[in-house]
Amino acid sequence: MADIVQAIHLDRQIHSTTSYKTLISNQANRYRTMIIIAIGFFSQWSGNGLISYYLSLILTSIGYTDSQDQLMINGILQAYNLVLGIAFAFIVNKFRRRTLWLFSTSGIFVTFIAWTVCEALYETSNDAGSPNVAAGKAVLGLIFIYNFFFNSGWLTLQVVCECWYQRRGRLADSIRLY
Repeated sequence: MADIVQAIHLDRQIHSTTSYKTLISNQANRYRTMIIIAIGFFSQWSGNGLISYYLSLILTSIGYTDSQDQLMINGILQAYNLVLGIAFAFIVNKFRRRTLWLFSTSGIFVTFIAWTVCEALYETSNDAGSPNVAAGKAVLGLIFIYNFFFNSGWLTLQVVCECWYQRRGRLADSIRLY
């Protein structure tokens, strides 16, 4: 109860001393606000929604039409993401943030190119009457590879991203919302 009362008191104190204008009050805060918005935008446009919302359609399009197979693949994929997410959460502070962002984004980009090629090969061969099973299996493998790259950067860094940056040799003041 004491924690709840203290949290309410802190919320009221914060509300009385700050506003949304703090986000754009100076150049450093505008820069940080831009980074926060960009991270939110690009994390959604990185392709994770494709797998989250349309995995069943993707699997059907590459020949995995049985609902039990799709359920098994989805379950394995979620367990794989859990393990990777936890593993990368433990090592995220061992690397520079920019390095992880670039590694993750580059990996996602290359994976999507390969995924698109393999999907096109499967669709073309399927339309011709003899589906290229290897291309379909490659798409399935690329879904797991995509998740490796997504989890290595976008999953972990969007939570731990600090909005600090170096400017003229000194660390800029942090945004003060509290």
